[in-house]
Amino acid sequence: MNWKDIIKFSRFHRYIHIYHLEGLNNWLQSEKNLLIKESKNDKISGEVVNYRTTSELINHGFNSLLTDIALQYYHVGSNVDWSEVAPMVYYQTKEEGVNKFHHHYFSSTITATTYIDPMDKEHGGGLELFLHDTFRPIIYPEPDCIYFFPSWVLHKPLPHFIDTPRLCINWGLDCLLRPIHKLTGDKW
Repeated sequence: MNWKDIIKFSRFHRYIHIYHLEGLNNWLQSEKNLLIKESKNDKISGEVVNYRTTSELINHGFNSLLTDIALQYYHVGSNVDWSEVAPMVYYQTKEEGVNKFHHHYFSSTITATTYIDPMDKEHGGGLELFLHDTFRPIIYPEPDCIYFFPSWVLHKPLPHFIDTPRLCINWGLDCLLRPIHKLTGDKW
């Protein structure tokens, strides 16, 4: 599918960019059962972590989409090791989860995340970003949206209160240049 023609960009904040792609959630739903099965296999270790999936659609199709967005909307330079770029999956239940602030500063420059079948706001499950002592916005993910932000931003998944698990796909791009958004000029 050629997503480039239907991407709608919006700016939540200079450090939080949203890309809306009609039909994205439906496209990713086809992999939901596989991702849940893989996550349960990963939980044998007892840790809740991002994990790599065997899904070809995620590893190639979705990875290509994220790469296209990065190249279309950001100045990232030419020294990117694209072989190191791969989506990771995060699965969280209301009983298990890691709800601590963290960053990806040491592994990437740009972070992106999308949720498969995101839950309604009243059920929790948002993503809190720590941009300043007095500014900690919470994003409640919406279907068909991918959220991009600088990897140095502290963020954490918030707990949720229903039995439905949170399933999100995270992605990071490491470039040597400070990313600059081509439309807004936002420097990360």
